[in-house]
Amino acid sequence: MRKQGLFILLLLMYFCSMMRAQTSFTYGGLNYTVLSEADCTAIVGKQDASLSGDVIIRAKPVDPATGLQYTVVAVGESAFLDTKITSVEFPTGVIKSIGTSAFENCTELSSLSIPSSVTSIGNEAFRSCNSLTSVTIPNSVTSIGDYAFWACSSLTSVTIPNSVTSIGESAFWACSSLTSVTIPNSVTSIGYAAFSRCSSLTSVTIPNSVTSIENAAFASCSNLTSVTIPNSVTSIGNEAFASCSSLTSVTIPNSVTSIGYGAFYYCTSLTSVTIPNSVTSIGNGVFASCN
Repeated sequence: MRKQGLFILLLLMYFCSMMRAQTSFTYGGLNYTVLSEADCTAIVGKQDASLSGDVIIRAKPVDPATGLQYTVVAVGESAFLDTKITSVEFPTGVIKSIGTSAFENCTELSSLSIPSSVTSIGNEAFRSCNSLTSVTIPNSVTSIGDYAFWACSSLTSVTIPNSVTSIGESAFWACSSLTSVTIPNSVTSIGYAAFSRCSSLTSVTIPNSVTSIENAAFASCSNLTSVTIPNSVTSIGNEAFASCSSLTSVTIPNSVTSIGYGAFYYCTSLTSVTIPNSVTSIGNGVFASCN
């Protein structure tokens, strides 16, 4: 009897350990990874690169092996990396974040509506989604990660909600079809090369909340003809507007104390510039090759 009892105990321990080791499962054609057994939460896990077409993320997927139901709270890191998906349907009210490289190189993804429960878009989240023409960023999002929409060359317009406080490094780098962008008053920092190489961008208004324009922020925006720099800005970074070859005039406000090197390098159409008395330092080559 003792041996039988010990055998049953060991068997139960084995099955319990197997259940604890079960960290991922497939439901509705998608892979999910358990985040917390205690809270019954999961994230969208790594998908096979062969995944294609329209996908639906379920709010309450069930692990077929255990029968347990989980709540999906995030799209995990590299979840849909390199897949051929064309559209994504998100569940309502549960997903809080979109992880690093979650949709990177999804070259057939054409449009996207990010749910209002999401608060952060991770680094490289939609990098190289070069068929993405439109994206809706909800008011819940507070930060856009580095390289988030890097080289989304078909993206024509984007509205950044007034909940966003920071735009990451190279967030919209080489979005060459982007013709307009609205930066809200909530944004305090525009990251390095955030809009660099947005060659179709014609005008931009920087809000009063921004205190510094980082290095190369709008470099190589070759069709940018006008830019409004507010009185809140104290510094203009290195090469901030370099190679903006269509820029004809710029007024630097009294708040600016320094202009970085090459800030307006190769702005070949620039005919006038006003530098206020507040500026105490001008970097090398600020107006080099400005004819």
